[in-house]
Amino acid sequence: MNHEASSLAVAQGWPARQVMSFDQLYDEIRTTTACRAKSIAWRGLARASWQLETTIDRALTRCARDESYEQWLGREQAVIARFRDEGALYASSIEGAYLQNIWNLLALGRHCGLPTRLLDWTHSPWVAAWFACHEHSDTDGVIWSFNDNEFEQVIHEAWDGWRVPTRSQYYGRVREMGTPEVVAGTDPRVLEATAFDPSGAPWISKIHYEPTFPRMAAQQAFMTACGCLRKTHNEAIDKVPNNAQIERGRIVIPGHLKGDVRDRLKEMNINATSLHYPALDIVARRIDV
Repeated sequence: MNHEASSLAVAQGWPARQVMSFDQLYDEIRTTTACRAKSIAWRGLARASWQLETTIDRALTRCARDESYEQWLGREQAVIARFRDEGALYASSIEGAYLQNIWNLLALGRHCGLPTRLLDWTHSPWVAAWFACHEHSDTDGVIWSFNDNEFEQVIHEAWDGWRVPTRSQYYGRVREMGTPEVVAGTDPRVLEATAFDPSGAPWISKIHYEPTFPRMAAQQAFMTACGCLRKTHNEAIDKVPNNAQIERGRIVIPGHLKGDVRDRLKEMNINATSLHYPALDIVARRIDV
């Protein structure tokens, strides 16, 4: 199988279309977003052969492939603890508040380069296009997408099947009060209790945030999280009951086209300067598993 064919065949549940010009990329994006009222999530990857793998899974596969699942969880907890402790020395007041909550900490860390189980998405196809094209110009890039609204509806229907404790069951075990009322099964603390348990359910969910730090706001970003490690997010979505109701796909951008796409995106003020800045990166990028 040649490189182009393998790029298209990475994830059979996510149909791929290859573009040969920026104008064709524009048309593909318009086709995805314009034919019905919906919200689309986008994620750009510099290599079309990559799947929706989290940075913690990628790092652990590289350095600890043969370790047990419990050892992986221990390494993940060590990464989280180190970022919380060292990050407090560099964090702004807003970032410091994020460090006190596990999902906020993971989101902040993810955007600063920390290996985490979160996968970041954007509601801007052009931000995703930049991430698909900003490096590895010798190989194809890819933009993944799924229908945000359909995803939320299907996930809402799946909680009982995952046997994630309801909010009331969770409160029966852990006496912590003070979070807003939320849908049963999706309380952030319920998700925390299951995500870091060795027998954690293979749920996948959006994690909602207020865009209170600049990088997330600039990238129009949100996150997905999975209840267990060692599972790509495309695999997790493909295993959700009724997943056929979630429209999803990929746009493959050939390596030779990446330079042209970058030039066109610069005209739209989408570039490294507009989407990145150094801050807690100082800590996050030196923490490994």
